[in-house]
Amino acid sequence: MPNTTPTQPSYLDLLEARVASKARKLTRVPVCLDPDRLTQLDTARQQLREAEKNQPAPKPGAPKPAVKMNATNPVVKARKHLDVVEESVREASLMFVLEGKDGDEIAASGLAEDDRYGIILLALKGVEDLDGNPIPEITPDKITQLLPTLSAGERALLYTGITMASAAPDFPTSRR
Repeated sequence: MPNTTPTQPSYLDLLEARVASKARKLTRVPVCLDPDRLTQLDTARQQLREAEKNQPAPKPGAPKPAVKMNATNPVVKARKHLDVVEESVREASLMFVLEGKDGDEIAASGLAEDDRYGIILLALKGVEDLDGNPIPEITPDKITQLLPTLSAGERALLYTGITMASAAPDFPTSRR
């Protein structure tokens, strides 16, 4: 009976494939396109925290009450509302797919190291929905229009994503 176990590629095969593909680590950073939904999310989270904080404390030694899944329980009501708002945010969000870049690549591109818009565009490999499906109609031109409307924190998050993709990988290096 012939051995049908697939053979593992050699280190040389892996090295040559990596060099040929110029593969880099990617990172995905979500961005919500509707700031009002993000405000609603912050409010819903705060309402849940308040409902949990205001929930009566159990009496010492009393059995822990079962959480009732009814609409009159303020915590349950706040959680349900938060779920609805989170889904609304997901529906209005997309994922920037960013590739790690190093200083040499940024310098070779002619961009200044502090050109965050240019660096984001340089690292942009595409845009996806939150399920990982490409959104081809969101082109780099559209992203160029979007970047100035993002908050400084959102742009910093994108830049941080590029930095994370550029960082040394965290992988196991010893045998168990």
